[in-house]
Amino acid sequence: MKLNQSGVTDQDIVNIAALFEMYIAGKDRQSFVSELQVYGGLKSAIQELSKQSEKLKNEVTSLETQRQYLSKYDQMIRRTWRVVESRNISLEVEGQSINKLEDEPADIR
Repeated sequence: MKLNQSGVTDQDIVNIAALFEMYIAGKDRQSFVSELQVYGGLKSAIQELSKQSEKLKNEVTSLETQRQYLSKYDQMIRRTWRVVESRNISLEVEGQSINKLEDEPADIR
């Protein structure tokens, strides 16, 4: 009776029941109810997941930019190392002299 007083029609109840049955196909009812309690409804759950998705996309873009920068920086270091090696130039990096092939990191050779 309270639903009818709130303006909910019998057809609204039938529609909600049909939606409920479609959604929980393959799920138990308790998990459906729990999800509704956590998210406050399907619309807000979709909105929240959309926000999370957008945030993750932005993070992926930022990480890809960082990866590209680091890749270019790595290439620059490798080229510099090859020039140093070919000219037998002695460098000082963080207080250590680098002038022998043995000093070169193995993955650069």
